[in-house]
Amino acid sequence: MRDFTCQVRKHDYHHLELKTLIPIPNKGRGKYDLSFYFFSPGQLHMTKEGVGVSKVLKHFQTYTRFSSPILPLAGIINPDLELSPLYRLNSYYKTLTEGGMVKEKKVIYEMQTLVNAFRSDIKGFIDLLYGIAVEQKKTIEPYKERISSLIDQTDALLNAVQEISALYLHPRVTEHIRTALSWTDEAISLIAEQKMIELRSICEHDTHYAQKIEHIDVFIAKISNYRVAQRYSSAYDESRGRDGERVAYRDSILKKWSQSAMYMEARASKVPKRVNHILAGMAAALAMTFAVLATIYAETFFIRNSAPWVIIIIISYVFKDRIKEILREVFAHLLPRLLADRILRLLDAATGKDAAKAEVIVKYGLDKNMPESIRNARDMKSNPFSSILPPQDVLHYNRIVTLNSKILKDHNRLESLTEITRVRIDEWLKSMDDPDDTFDTLRKGKLVSVSSGRVYHIHLIVSLKAYRKRSEEQLFHYCLVMNRNGLLRIEQR
Repeated sequence: MRDFTCQVRKHDYHHLELKTLIPIPNKGRGKYDLSFYFFSPGQLHMTKEGVGVSKVLKHFQTYTRFSSPILPLAGIINPDLELSPLYRLNSYYKTLTEGGMVKEKKVIYEMQTLVNAFRSDIKGFIDLLYGIAVEQKKTIEPYKERISSLIDQTDALLNAVQEISALYLHPRVTEHIRTALSWTDEAISLIAEQKMIELRSICEHDTHYAQKIEHIDVFIAKISNYRVAQRYSSAYDESRGRDGERVAYRDSILKKWSQSAMYMEARASKVPKRVNHILAGMAAALAMTFAVLATIYAETFFIRNSAPWVIIIIISYVFKDRIKEILREVFAHLLPRLLADRILRLLDAATGKDAAKAEVIVKYGLDKNMPESIRNARDMKSNPFSSILPPQDVLHYNRIVTLNSKILKDHNRLESLTEITRVRIDEWLKSMDDPDDTFDTLRKGKLVSVSSGRVYHIHLIVSLKAYRKRSEEQLFHYCLVMNRNGLLRIEQR
């Protein structure tokens, strides 16, 4: 089973992206607590009164999907590995040609999984080589055999997909399946071409790989010629106008198509809204009860239309409205504790079955009131004057996810879910000062004005843990550097 992991990246100047990985339990149910604590300076007014709950729910968008299966390329092309999508596609072909029935959706799902598994494996290895050769400036000589294997295995995968495409020309195969197989071939060949070009660029940083680059060039040419011959929309042809734009668009379509098999459909539960209506009705009923009792009291002890009778009736109706509003606020405050601000059912796209449930609770508070583990992760004790400085506002976005291990019956290659939360940061920017500023300094006896940027630090603490007693909490600390124009960078602490 995979462990919790967390990645935070800048999506653009106005959006932050948090990617968390949640392990799927081997049996029973697994309940997990994901918490995002945003520590903001008080002048940004990130409070319940300044922002509210509904706006946070609107600006925090979460997409849940199955994580790409851990299936190495050597296993994908292994004809005897039952977990391989290629093995299953060949099995489905035999079933179809022998008069059996196979669900079209299941066949297409294996094609999408093939693309996703290949993309995940080759991307992971290329990223590893990039970190060694480009970022660390070290030789990739120890990986020369694996690089050769990668080229050979990728070539074998492309040939295997082409062989299956020829098999699936059988008349019992539907046109929809054949189209999906064509998209699979186009997607895999495009990924292979792009990643081999990246590999070539990485190898250029190492003088030991002059001959290897020539080998890669031959393979890239082979893939490119094949894609042009197939007339794939993603094959680049500089003779056509705006071809780069068309290739990028087609690449996006193929990626969305393949990954659509992994994303879950989120359906909002109506329970919080219904309970809110019930509580609001209870508040109105209690307020009306007070008004009726006051009227009965006035009728019993005072003459109708007398001064005391009129005063009691007026006061009862005034208090009735106030009681109703106060009770509605009290019930609204209690509702998240009873249920959640939002409850979502997560449906498996491949089967349409319930796969998980997510509950979202939004809270506001001050830094001093946060749990001790969160305050320690924030490292507030490093500032000896933190106790006398103005407190920081904290936005706590809590997402509780419940998973059912039954989903492994339909997806026995899976080990985890991936939650991608995209945060729109506009609310932080509204109260920020002008980012352009200057300060004066002396240089060689002359006063010089130096431009400086006004930035704000928003500290983000991510907490991931199993929702049970004595579970180990994993904490991640990031500093979001912003100015009024948007998110500048992210620093991991």
